[in-house]
Amino acid sequence: MFLPLNKLVDVPVHITDTDTGYALSGVHVILKNTTNLESFDCTTGSAGGCTLNNVPPGQYEYTIYKENYSEESGIIEISIDSTIEESLQELV
Repeated sequence: MFLPLNKLVDVPVHITDTDTGYALSGVHVILKNTTNLESFDCTTGSAGGCTLNNVPPGQYEYTIYKENYSEESGIIEISIDSTIEESLQELV
């Protein structure tokens, strides 16, 4: 979907534990724009969610991490209906 560049998006995030499926709190989520390097971040609460607010549409690198858990990263295209849902594996 085409979105005007001046339209900002709120991106909901939900992170769970891979093994249990339970929501993970204290997970750090960072988006970095691949063009201008502008970044956005949030940390999940007790329900495993947070929101990245006022994100301009475009391509971003994401990093998701929590102490004692695997780190996830990749590329995401942010548009009006974008969400981030990920699960992290606890390190033994």
